[in-house]
Amino acid sequence: MKLKYLLFLLIFFIALIGLYYSTARKTSSPNLILISIDTLRPDHMSMYGYNRKTTPNIDSFAQDSFVFTNAYTEIPFTRPSFASLMTGISPFTSGIITNGIGPSIDSNTPTLAQILKENGYTTIAYVSNRFIGPKLSNLNKGFDEFHLFDAYGLWKRDTQREKYNNFFNQAISTIKKNKNKKMFIWIHLMDPHYPFFPPPSSVCNFNSNYCETLTIKSEIGLLKDINQYFACQNTSLNNDTLDLSKTLYDGDIKQADQIVGNVVNTLKNTKLLNKSIVMIYGDHGEGFDHDYYFTHGGVLYNSAVRIPLIIRDSSTTGHEVKIAQVIRNIDILPTVLQLLHIRINKLSIDGVNLSTLIRSNIFNKITRQINNNQILPIYFINTTGTKFAIFDGRYKYIYSLNNSCLYNNELEELYDEKTDPEEKNNIIKQHKQLANSLKNQLFDFISKYGYPKKDNSTEWNMSEDIIKKLKELGY
Repeated sequence: MKLKYLLFLLIFFIALIGLYYSTARKTSSPNLILISIDTLRPDHMSMYGYNRKTTPNIDSFAQDSFVFTNAYTEIPFTRPSFASLMTGISPFTSGIITNGIGPSIDSNTPTLAQILKENGYTTIAYVSNRFIGPKLSNLNKGFDEFHLFDAYGLWKRDTQREKYNNFFNQAISTIKKNKNKKMFIWIHLMDPHYPFFPPPSSVCNFNSNYCETLTIKSEIGLLKDINQYFACQNTSLNNDTLDLSKTLYDGDIKQADQIVGNVVNTLKNTKLLNKSIVMIYGDHGEGFDHDYYFTHGGVLYNSAVRIPLIIRDSSTTGHEVKIAQVIRNIDILPTVLQLLHIRINKLSIDGVNLSTLIRSNIFNKITRQINNNQILPIYFINTTGTKFAIFDGRYKYIYSLNNSCLYNNELEELYDEKTDPEEKNNIIKQHKQLANSLKNQLFDFISKYGYPKKDNSTEWNMSEDIIKKLKELGY
């Protein structure tokens, strides 16, 4: 009798909890604050273990957040990365693989902003990259307000830096103004994008040797010195120049971190932090770790495709949870919508809902893993459609066309991510059978989308007209 009574109480307690969370889901409407940072490598962030204190404000924010340590973009370029983030659709499916040209988001494809607007959200964006602005993408779909500041001229004058900071001060004012509304705010920072030119104080803090360099050389002269290396190289980069580039990049990350700190402090002061889901996201990485390519878009190493992802909601208050589960940027949209209690059953997307990783933390600090087979393998493509890769959770196989930028003239590469996460040791000769198996999987997948394109030229698979347009747009 006593056992039956205890069982009854247990069942009643479970039902009560279920009713509570069911009611909470119906009545609560968290805000969504998305802070994205262009060209941000997680391994250059102190919160991910970097030896320079580049992200003190994000470090503090992460103490109450989920930190994803294995997040990836399928393509390391801004517009296609955000197209995937905002729609949950792979670049292979959408055909969006570059900036400013080619396909854009289909008019019939719902975006995150459209979905939230239909669910009663006020939707406002403050974006500082022209390639995700209204003229060059459809990412403004669904936004009540879409503000664009073209930050490509930012690094040339101090007055531009001031205007840039004021632009995001306007975003902060908008948060305060709409604090009583259910809102989706997207803030996109451009600081770590090349060309790197942070205020000298940021650079001096990381390496005092460069204080004199920055005061003696003009901004334009310094950029010319570095610019010559931002292409496919036949010889290794000078170590001093490479170190200067990394230091400038780190200084720009520090500048972005300060703006993130201002936004988070505003959410705290307006008591919105615990009423919001706040996400920090990087669209892609940057070079530096291989001695022949130092920007992004053209290669598929972890330096380019591994991204930072930090999500905070009320269930994480008081502790940081690191999640090693593999996640792609196409998985973020269904995951966030589920966290916002918005039904996603009718959405036709490629991404997987991973909200169980977050919701399972309500009662404990250890999140359970979901079935990796839903996500792996991950397929990657570069912005010119000349490199492709497959990652099975441990091994990454990269296939390159002759007309791409080649590393040591190798058309095929294989890396053991468990023992060689920096992808320094190409083991394809020692593991030919494994490489062939991954190659077959890769080709079975990409052939469905018409890749690889047949082209026997020795240049990138782009017409002179396309190259000219890219240069006009700032690339």
